[in-house]
Amino acid sequence: MRFTYMTPSVERLPGYTPNEASALELEELLTPDSLERVRATLSSGLESAAHGDTLGLRVTEVDQHRKDGSIVATEVATRFLPTPDGRPHVVLGITRDIAERKLAQGCLRKSEERYRVLSETSPDLIFVIDSDDRVVYVNGAAAKSLNGTAEEIYRSGARRPLRATELRSYGASAQSCLRVG
Repeated sequence: MRFTYMTPSVERLPGYTPNEASALELEELLTPDSLERVRATLSSGLESAAHGDTLGLRVTEVDQHRKDGSIVATEVATRFLPTPDGRPHVVLGITRDIAERKLAQGCLRKSEERYRVLSETSPDLIFVIDSDDRVVYVNGAAAKSLNGTAEEIYRSGARRPLRATELRSYGASAQSCLRVG
């Protein structure tokens, strides 16, 4: 596969001029894992096009080699452009830098893991209850207080373990939490 056109903005992402980038093979631009994903996406697109779907947009996360040797995380949206008789002829690809998004996702995963460890190891009873009063999360201490495991409580479709009248002894702040969610 050869590139036939590259916008001048290509220089901002991988650092190659349009002429330099157009002269490179996919194997030179992509990491091995990304090359496999791109080939699978193109293969799937050709198969769909053979069944008449030439307009399907496919989005693939791709790690690209920059001219300076570093790697940049990108997202490539591709679509086959058909000939007048409907056969796939050209692949139109639009690439964008997703490094910041990947960084944010990593930070979110770390934060979720810290929260999970904190809630699971807390001696306090922690419940999350949905708008239908079903228990959707209990930590280990809460499950133990209900004489079961978290999985058993979820499977049972358990309703709120404490009624509003029972919460009066816990104070107004607990009632406010139940109203607000």
